[in-house]
Amino acid sequence: MWDKTVPFLEGLLHFVTFIDDSSRKVWIYFLKHKSDAFDVFKKLLAQVENESGWNLKCLKSNNRSKYCNARFEKFCLSWEIRRVKTDHKNSHQNRVTEHMNLTILECARSIRIHTGLLKHS
Repeated sequence: MWDKTVPFLEGLLHFVTFIDDSSRKVWIYFLKHKSDAFDVFKKLLAQVENESGWNLKCLKSNNRSKYCNARFEKFCLSWEIRRVKTDHKNSHQNRVTEHMNLTILECARSIRIHTGLLKHS
């Protein structure tokens, strides 16, 4: 059993993934607090739009508080980004993201094992 509270880097306890549905390109950001997801999303949005010249049309997320709060809703409304909210308890609705997050965690576990790091700190 792995301790989920072991920090990734420099006290970062959480991560958020953003996945482009058409290309399956993945962006991973480490967070100190889940509430930092909104600020990371704004930075990613600016980066992707600057690099590609395309505007984000739809944001699909689970119905958890880090994605469903007043700041997120207001921002998406002002940028005309349609929201699709899935049930966080239904992994079938979130299968791409759930699979990617599982893959990321398995890779991290494998690295920790192969480098001799302990499972718990």
